[in-house]
Amino acid sequence: MTLLVSDVDVHYGRRLALAGANLRLEAGEVVSVVGPNGAGKSTLLNCISGLIPSSSGSVASGDTVLTKMPAERVVRQGVALVPEGKHVFTSLTVAENLRLAAAAFPGSSGEAIERAIEQFPKLQERRPQRASSLSGGEQQQLMIARALVGSPQFLLLDEPSMGLAPQVVQEVFSILRTLAASGVGVLLVEQFVTQAVAVTDRVHVLARGRVGPSMTQAEAKAAIAAGTFFEAYSGRSMQSADTIQLAEEGA
Repeated sequence: MTLLVSDVDVHYGRRLALAGANLRLEAGEVVSVVGPNGAGKSTLLNCISGLIPSSSGSVASGDTVLTKMPAERVVRQGVALVPEGKHVFTSLTVAENLRLAAAAFPGSSGEAIERAIEQFPKLQERRPQRASSLSGGEQQQLMIARALVGSPQFLLLDEPSMGLAPQVVQEVFSILRTLAASGVGVLLVEQFVTQAVAVTDRVHVLARGRVGPSMTQAEAKAAIAAGTFFEAYSGRSMQSADTIQLAEEGA
């Protein structure tokens, strides 16, 4: 199964936010899209998941065209988005958050919840606790677990490292490799280049609304070591791959 983004443009009013985006994600691989604030990374994920419409181009999952499909139908086609930020129901327990997610999928059973949570030992221990009592990393894990309740073929993650300590980020990212090994295609959007590249099979740089060509992990690591990784696509040298926070015009 392949998730394919072909020549996608997205406009906000008259402003072009995403220009001719092309991207391929296969089941069982992790693909990262990295770039500065305002580059269009969230726009790309929101378009794929049906939250915002494209102006032109197409998005397809296998033989199913997702273009113009509303978000609630896209997720039922096996494409799940974990948005930026900690969007959990803090007044509900971990178990209640997962049951609420399962209610969106007709015919979903308790087995789906168990499959989703088995990746997260800490969440299993905290099932009866309110989500408000979880750490930031645990809330991020809960968001991923909720997305997995629908047994998606493709999982899209928008800045999952935001606000987390480096060690916690590594824990979250290691889960993504486990998911890929189980056959889920993972599309990871990140600002923090080296952390994303460490778990990726292929990586794209997105700058000024344009998605750069695909690089393998080895190619990306070599470009980072040479100091040419970001410069080749944005015209700016990368001061630090770990802390890149460059703001684009219109951010």
